Amino acid sequence: MHELHTRLTPGLRRHFERRLSGTQGAAVPGTGELADELVQRTWILLWDSVVKGKYDPAKSRLTTFLYAASSLIWVRFLGERKDRAQLDEKYHAIQAPGEASEDPGTAADLAAILDELRRVLSGEVGEGTISPQDRETLRALAQGRTDRELAMDQKVSPSTAHARKKTALDRVRAFLQGRGFADENDRAPGGQGM
Repeated sequence: MHELHTRLTPGLRRHFERRLSGTQGAAVPGTGELADELVQRTWILLWDSVVKGKYDPAKSRLTTFLYAASSLIWVRFLGERKDRAQLDEKYHAIQAPGEASEDPGTAADLAAILDELRRVLSGEVGEGTISPQDRETLRALAQGRTDRELAMDQKVSPSTAHARKKTALDRVRAFLQGRGFADENDRAPGGQGM
């Protein structure tokens, strides 16, 4: 764990410094010290989670869990600063409304899904289930492409692009469910459709 701490702390510090600079528009005095404090809070949360058995190496890498813990620490920090508008924006990017969790295990579960999605998009997993066309469509969606833009990219009608999008999402949803990533509503985490 010490080697991991030594190797990842500088990147984690830069991560928080960038976020802190973004909240103020420019670097403010004390940003470095505040970043160091947030890094330490993240490591404490990670260590506490490992000790309490909330980290499952079968679900995600320790680095992914660390990222999830840093996201939770950032949300807590925004709450402490009473920066409600920023808190809402950042919080909703991490979890769906009404699904708040103080458990980094929940964030780690979401991080595990993201890891699996990255593996699907890279072609590491899902061969035979997710076609190359599905992957192309999913990558375009991840970049924020609309049905119309997708149609232009794939030289098809918007309705065909929409049908391809729906098929790709259904296939990846079924694939993730087969890997154990489904909730009781048969929807993506947070209760929202994929």
